[in-house]
Amino acid sequence: TRLMSLADVGNAAGVFLSPDARFASIGVTDSQNRTDLWRVETTSGQRTRLTLETSPGALNSWVAWSPDGREIMPGVRRDGRQAVVRRPATGTGKEALAYAIPEGKIGSGLPRVSTWARDGNWLGYSGSGVGGIFIVPLGVSSATDNGLVLGQAQNIRLAPNGRWFSYQDDPSGNSP
Repeated sequence: TRLMSLADVGNAAGVFLSPDARFASIGVTDSQNRTDLWRVETTSGQRTRLTLETSPGALNSWVAWSPDGREIMPGVRRDGRQAVVRRPATGTGKEALAYAIPEGKIGSGLPRVSTWARDGNWLGYSGSGVGGIFIVPLGVSSATDNGLVLGQAQNIRLAPNGRWFSYQDDPSGNSP
């Protein structure tokens, strides 16, 4: 087993590998609590900035990669509303709304997007701090999310074969 440092990035959180493992997305938070996403090549450590946030607490470092590795999907706060957006994983282009979170659905935190189905048809997210796992169909104009697991469960991950998923839970009822 070979261990390596992806890059010296400072206050980093939320490291997620692309489907082909050629890249990792990393969230880096500055002293004003502004988080930006970076794409890091896993072989060379070369970094590409994917976002340039100007508002504190407006972007979550939890992302899901598209099945083809061309896009990432983070949770954000835009105009006071929680949402999930699609962004090119190249650092160029603009973000597009993928799903607006219904008000009050996940508390005041940002959504943690943690899985994007391999067929590209749905995403999974959870509330940061309040728990609950939600599944949202993509490409449907009137999509609504469906709670999958109640309680404190969060951070769903789909197996590469699409047949199994895992999640984090605290059966004591305390927040994870």
